[in-house]
Amino acid sequence: MLVNFKDCLIRDNKVYLKNKVAVLISGGFGAGWYSWNTNISDCLTNPKLVELVLEKEMLEDELGKLNWSLRDKSDVKRKLNLSIKNIEDFSNTLYGKNFYSGGAVGLYVEWVEEGSSFRIKEYDGNESIHYRDTEGWLSF
Repeated sequence: MLVNFKDCLIRDNKVYLKNKVAVLISGGFGAGWYSWNTNISDCLTNPKLVELVLEKEMLEDELGKLNWSLRDKSDVKRKLNLSIKNIEDFSNTLYGKNFYSGGAVGLYVEWVEEGSSFRIKEYDGNESIHYRDTEGWLSF
């Protein structure tokens, strides 16, 4: 679902769209986002990072609509690479040089119901959200 950042609301240093909260996770392989920086939960919801990732998603969508033979030479590809670099640079400025931003290339926004309990699971850099109420968690 493509979302324009202008349609979102910022509250409590999180980005909301209706009753959902933006959570950043990396769908790429090789390096995760939060899974490599578990001591910095802000990297999941920081509004500026969410804005940058939403812009990246728009560029990825635009690039996907181009003919295969035009993709590598397109201005959109250049803008997408710059967008990824901006995410890496901003996160390293915000969280310091020890923050690993290699998962930025695979970052996307997952919209999570407000108040949901979840955790981030990772396999070979590919992160996914596992919800407490739907993943077979036990409660007594």
